[in-house]
Amino acid sequence: MKNTRILIVEAHPVSREEINSILQTDPDFEVVGTAFYTQEALAMNHEFQPDIVLLDLKTLGAQSAELISMLYQDIPQIKVLTMSDHWDDACVHDLAAVGVLGFVDKTELPEKIVNAIHAVADGNIWFSQAALEQLIDKGNEAVPVEDFGLTDRELDVIRLTAVGKTNREIALVLEISVKTIEKCLTIIYEKLGVRSRVETAVWAVRSGLV
Repeated sequence: MKNTRILIVEAHPVSREEINSILQTDPDFEVVGTAFYTQEALAMNHEFQPDIVLLDLKTLGAQSAELISMLYQDIPQIKVLTMSDHWDDACVHDLAAVGVLGFVDKTELPEKIVNAIHAVADGNIWFSQAALEQLIDKGNEAVPVEDFGLTDRELDVIRLTAVGKTNREIALVLEISVKTIEKCLTIIYEKLGVRSRVETAVWAVRSGLV
């Protein structure tokens, strides 16, 4: 079984070593490099072509979304997870818009980082409880779901997507084909004005669907 290759982007040396140590305990993971700043992260991403980039938001602050966009431009198939000890609604929306697939809370137990990487590597998305709570707190200005013209099936797909199910898992639950799910998601994205599974999940939480 192929190991999940991980690039860590973390400026704080103690945190970097702690995260590296946590990941080394899982035989499915291979840490291919650790980067401290933007240009180093871009260079290592290009050189090592990791499966997953684990990015601490404090490392780059306001430049995080820009870096993530550049990482995807260079290696479109990578998956980016972000780490933080503080989340806010605008931050989650901005990161979802540039293609982040996971939000890991650094204050949680170490195994949460491991669980998040496994989930994203398997094609799921991951929200820490802290990130979700921010969305729920701000999302109670409930979006009128009925205004989006969504069918019952589309609503089911949105709910299952929001709780991290893959297309294959959703297809099994709804007893339809994966291709039908893919087509359904394309229509959902268009109706909601979103571009990704994470943005769909954010919309679902703010709308009270999950």
